[in-house]
Amino acid sequence: RLLKLPRASAHMVETLAYYIEQAFDVKLHDKDLSFEIIIDEKSKEMVCEFLKRHRLRVRGSHSEEGTPYIVFNLSAPDADRKISATQAKAIANHLSRQESLRTVLISAPFDNEMAKDVERSVSSPSVIVFPEEGSATLLQIASLIEGAIAVITPHTSIIHFASAMHAPVLGFFSTAQEMHEWLPYRVKYALVVAEQGQHTSSIPFDL
Repeated sequence: RLLKLPRASAHMVETLAYYIEQAFDVKLHDKDLSFEIIIDEKSKEMVCEFLKRHRLRVRGSHSEEGTPYIVFNLSAPDADRKISATQAKAIANHLSRQESLRTVLISAPFDNEMAKDVERSVSSPSVIVFPEEGSATLLQIASLIEGAIAVITPHTSIIHFASAMHAPVLGFFSTAQEMHEWLPYRVKYALVVAEQGQHTSSIPFDL
């Protein structure tokens, strides 16, 4: 069935629900619309061991042991959205001065060395790379985000993970991408957007 359907007028979750209604006459109610990620026990156990090792406390925990943490994603798939190593170090250094929290760095495999470089640039043990060796699976990242008090990211894939895990988001965007469809969904968020026509890496540090 061919349908002429609008895009960019609503969040992608709502657009997909509209597609389903038009194609199959199945009405999805507003309360049914959400992201969901099913995390396997093995991934949860791996993340739990990492958190215990670094004395990190998950969001919503009633225990006073450990320190709450933020997840800071360094990676994006293209030059328009990618933050620079200089920006990443500036953000990590700022976060390292917040005594009430710690920062966990994540990255795509092609940015693993960047993550380790950012970790080394911070003169504080409050910034750590996840995982310590190798690369994390997507479900391990989802489990890590589930316990974070907030997520910082220049890439919308991690925004979707945060939406599924109900974690607040600070997102970095360039005007080269369509933002409305891919915003955080039903979580608290703030966005920092580059000047018109500029890449995310152009955003100054003093915003």
